[in-house]
Amino acid sequence: MKKIVILLLFVFTACEIEYDGETKLIVKGIILDDNNDPIKNKDIKLFVSRESASNSFVWSVPSESNFIGKAKTNSDGAFTLAIPKPKANYSEIIIVINEQQNQYNEKQLRNIQVDNFINYELNLGIQKIYDISNLALLTVTANRINTNKELVRIEYIGEVANEIEFLNPMEINYLYNEINKKVVKNQNIIIRYTLKNYATNVDEIVEDTILIDSSPLINYNLNY
Repeated sequence: MKKIVILLLFVFTACEIEYDGETKLIVKGIILDDNNDPIKNKDIKLFVSRESASNSFVWSVPSESNFIGKAKTNSDGAFTLAIPKPKANYSEIIIVINEQQNQYNEKQLRNIQVDNFINYELNLGIQKIYDISNLALLTVTANRINTNKELVRIEYIGEVANEIEFLNPMEINYLYNEINKKVVKNQNIIIRYTLKNYATNVDEIVEDTILIDSSPLINYNLNY
């Protein structure tokens, strides 16, 4: 089935971001649900953001001032989106899936750069969003009990509704984004965290299993 493509007009002066009006970038992907079934008629929106001195681009909320284009998924869950190429004064390209959060969770793909496009195309592959009623909020409380150790990274293995994913790793690991996670109910999640041991100058990687039941809220104490 032919993919739906929607092109929008853009403003060259928005946020002082400069665009190459003759060059188009193409973004493709497929949106699936919890059961790996395609989701049709879901909005895909794209923003080009500029970092300001008072508001780091990592935590800035995409707004209509830097909105550049959108598309909808077709019956196969597929979408194709074309935008003008930003060429100067931008920090990141942001893709927002299901901003309305109607039944399913929202997902943002952040820190996308022009270099990620191969031959002017970026294929995001399969992106999953989850039925909100099937999700629990996992809150991790980090308790530092050894002053020689510092928590530097947290990762999860399992069915996790990552609401923010960075296409390119950030130079600084923002742990705030990792201590509150929406996860699918009734499963085991493996939490893998990295500790910097200043006494030995060696990084320690620790894994633990968190039981996720049918409760809407799950709390986990991470003692390090």
